[in-house]
Amino acid sequence: MKPISSSGEAENGCKNTLRLFSEFPPQFFPDDFYGLLVAAAVLELVACPLTILLNALVIVAVKTKRRLQAHPNIMLACLAFSDLMVGLVVQPIHITMTIVVMQGQRFDEFCELQLTFIISFVIFCVASIFHLVLVSGERYFAIRHSFSHDTFITKARLIAASTIAWISTTALPIIFQELSHKIIAVVVLVITSLSLILWFQVAVYKVVRRHEKQILSHQVSLEARAKFEKEKKALKLTTVILIAVILCYFPSFICRIVLLFCENISPSFKAVALFLAPVPVILNSVLDPVIYTVRNRQFRVAFIELLFRKTFPEAEQFERKLFGSPESVARVEAGQEGGRRERNAERRNPINANDQENDPDVLAPGSNFDGNNIDTAKNENFALNTLNNNTARKTTKEEPQYRVDPEKLEPAET
Repeated sequence: MKPISSSGEAENGCKNTLRLFSEFPPQFFPDDFYGLLVAAAVLELVACPLTILLNALVIVAVKTKRRLQAHPNIMLACLAFSDLMVGLVVQPIHITMTIVVMQGQRFDEFCELQLTFIISFVIFCVASIFHLVLVSGERYFAIRHSFSHDTFITKARLIAASTIAWISTTALPIIFQELSHKIIAVVVLVITSLSLILWFQVAVYKVVRRHEKQILSHQVSLEARAKFEKEKKALKLTTVILIAVILCYFPSFICRIVLLFCENISPSFKAVALFLAPVPVILNSVLDPVIYTVRNRQFRVAFIELLFRKTFPEAEQFERKLFGSPESVARVEAGQEGGRRERNAERRNPINANDQENDPDVLAPGSNFDGNNIDTAKNENFALNTLNNNTARKTTKEEPQYRVDPEKLEPAET
């Protein structure tokens, strides 16, 4: 067991913030706890730059690539912004706090750091949850009301909803001054948000099952079927993201509830739960863009364009080689080889496409091709076309011209 100094008298401005840290940490931490702290710090040090890079790529890709500016991707970009802020603010602060605790410093010596961590954790992590509610709601309207979705759900309304989510989360630390009130408010909001997300997913699942039965019985048009398949693919991506969020957030908030309301808990568990419970929540910010990359080919191609400065066709080809199956890559390469052979054949053959259309006899199978035969055939075709045009002019009858008479119409004398 390694001793650590207990917290002294906290400053007046940090009393509420320090209460959780001063009451729960024990006088002696278990030896294994320091190993867990080291592992958590190393994991976050690796994840922090990846969180910043990948979420920034998502935002830039949706902003610069018009093919990615669909409604689901716009909401994913808003979610990526909240994850980006977690990587820029929350993760570095938590890493610093972990290092300070490992050094055995007093808790009241980094009061402002604790306060900053709690406020930033509440704002950015709750913002991620709120944006997941918006993502689930957008998918619900897209599947449940597919025909009115494009009219009701617009880009401006999505951005307005994201703005409201940010305002709501920013107001939480201001409204709830007590630390225990902050924790209760966050837990209630997260549970409510997760309940809404689950309700949206169950409702969407029922609609998807009904649409699949209609498709199997051929009761929908081809256009509606294609639109449904597109929305279903986006729904699968959203579902994977939501599962990852629930798995990351659920253990953390269970620990927070236990620490807040249960008194007969071993000091070792309190110490571990206090410092390690936020880790899964923080690491969720790097999981979201990884899920985009694995599940969505459009994002993979866009990332390759941005990272390697490639054109869209080059990025597609590179993506197929990295993520495509060997059979699909072989088919693509075979098609490209066939295209190169056709272009090489056209370069070797001096006759262009117009000549092929105008010279059917020259290009007939079994013909003897040389320069004289080709020129002779062209001259013969030209003479034949000229003769046909002259004959058509001679056989065309000229219509008689008439003069207007008040009494009758008579042919004019020529």
